[in-house]
Amino acid sequence: MQLLGGITMAIAHRPAQGAAAIGISLREFWRQAKIDPDFPPLIHLSPRCTLVRDEDLRAYIERKASKVQKSAETLAVPA
Repeated sequence: MQLLGGITMAIAHRPAQGAAAIGISLREFWRQAKIDPDFPPLIHLSPRCTLVRDEDLRAYIERKASKVQKSAETLAVPA
């Protein structure tokens, strides 16, 4: 998808680009995809071509960040 000013926005990512987009290793990407029920669904185009939607990755990171923030607020010691 081409946006104004020539900026390109990905609609979906291959696993390596998806991992880089959320700041984890490719190995951790596959591990999270396997064990984390909240991880975005993977789209299997063929046995060797897997994609993950950019929108799903962003929502996943936001959910994880809000859980961490809520946990930190719960553990905060009142002054």
